[in-house]
Amino acid sequence: MKYAVIVDAYSTGASLADELKLYGITCIHVQTSAEILEYDVDSYRPGDFQQRFVATQDLKALTDALAEFDPMFIIPGCESGVELADQLSELMGTPGNGTALSACRRDKWHMAKRLHQMGIPAARVALIHQMSEVETAIETIDGWPVVIKPVNSAGADGIHFCYETAQVRHAVDKELGCLNEMGLINDTLLAMEYLAGQQYLVQAVSRDGEHFVFEIWRDTRKPVPGAGVVNDREVLIDLLSEEAAPIIAYVHQCLDAFGVDIGPSFLEVMVTNNGPMLIEWAARMMGTQELSAMTRVRGVNAVNLCAACYADPEVFHSMLEKVNRSNATCEVIGMINSVSGQVIHHRWLDELSARPSFFKMIRAPEIGASVAPTIGISTNYGFIYLVHEDPAVTYADYLWIRQKEAEDTGFFDVQLSQAAVAQAC
Repeated sequence: MKYAVIVDAYSTGASLADELKLYGITCIHVQTSAEILEYDVDSYRPGDFQQRFVATQDLKALTDALAEFDPMFIIPGCESGVELADQLSELMGTPGNGTALSACRRDKWHMAKRLHQMGIPAARVALIHQMSEVETAIETIDGWPVVIKPVNSAGADGIHFCYETAQVRHAVDKELGCLNEMGLINDTLLAMEYLAGQQYLVQAVSRDGEHFVFEIWRDTRKPVPGAGVVNDREVLIDLLSEEAAPIIAYVHQCLDAFGVDIGPSFLEVMVTNNGPMLIEWAARMMGTQELSAMTRVRGVNAVNLCAACYADPEVFHSMLEKVNRSNATCEVIGMINSVSGQVIHHRWLDELSARPSFFKMIRAPEIGASVAPTIGISTNYGFIYLVHEDPAVTYADYLWIRQKEAEDTGFFDVQLSQAAVAQAC
């Protein structure tokens, strides 16, 4: 029997074990901690695994236990599993990216410094360990706004856009020493140059040090009064376009610099007036994605490619030939909610499903769930996938969605919270 190990098989990585069954591979699950983070619990599929191990400080005991299965490879399922997967693959001699540059795959400070070291364009950064270092960090960044964020969290957790010293101090006071969404203490914060331009989300997969970009999304984020920015609209772009070419070239440079030999990558890149610049990246698949939409549009999806790149190089390369075959447009619309309370009814779902480009809605709150106003990119209440051959059709449906959200309570009828009722009175 053939075995593979997945470390923290959550989020998109929860689909890997089922995909690997197609190659006759049985999966073993390794958890980086006994307690699964709250936002990962629902995605975990324990029935997909023959056995489960919880990592401790004693990695030798873990590798000895895993050696009984003689795993072919070890894959990180999500962000929290990246460093341990590097360690285990190196110790067990399976295909992997090694540990020499592991810090560059999780720590945002090391990401930027590695690119600077290799002569690759990157944002100015500074570390803040205590409040007394704020002034020096601001001087290093040398321009407003300054972005403050944890060095090792994910998504939009703890991100602040600061336009003056007082705001930087407030952000540092709020985030330093706090527990972040990865379950880690923010003992250090990153001050980062604000990158102005058009943002893109990029998915790539690598095999034998060769990198293949298979998705690029033009990412638009919308400012919310009194809050930050929220997911507005992501549009899949043509990989053969002039728009994509400099992004692909830059991503290849970055992945070489980070020592990526095998596996998935997810990068956030800002195309500035001076060219592409890395915001941050992760050595894992993008989270919160509807794989069936990408199968429809591109012929293959991230999980297909990730599994194949480890399990069967021939199948992997044949899949890559499919990536450019579809000219259909795909958009992902982040649902923006403006009310607080308990959902008692969904509105306009029949009308939404009748829109010509509607494909699927994911992660919308169920009846009875509590909702609050969307105030950041991690608080969008659901995502709507639109697919159509004509981009004008998907754009018209996007405008329709935003119009409906602006009417009354949007897509959700809610029973207002007591606080909202009191405020209204």
